[in-house]
Amino acid sequence: MKNLDEGKIIDIKSFLDYKEGEITNLELANNDGLKLIMMAFDKETGLKPHAAPGDTLLLALEGKAKILVGDNEFIISEGEEIVLIMGIIHNVTSQGKFKMLLILEKEN
Repeated sequence: MKNLDEGKIIDIKSFLDYKEGEITNLELANNDGLKLIMMAFDKETGLKPHAAPGDTLLLALEGKAKILVGDNEFIISEGEEIVLIMGIIHNVTSQGKFKMLLILEKEN
């Protein structure tokens, strides 16, 4: 894994800072079957609707965000998770500052 020290307790939220008006990301792992990415959304930022190339587990690390999955809208908060199935259209819009971790299972 990139950017992670083996055998140490970490505070993953501290790995990525917010940038005013932007979304920042940090790739922690990327191999044939898995992609692990941390993202930090400044207030009132978001991702446009898109479909993931594989099943994804989104873990909210800090703050809140509105997640649109197909026609369903959810508010996700720190400590909560949501599963996004490959191919389903979704987006993320921060509700204040928001950090998340994505675990993307790649199709082989």
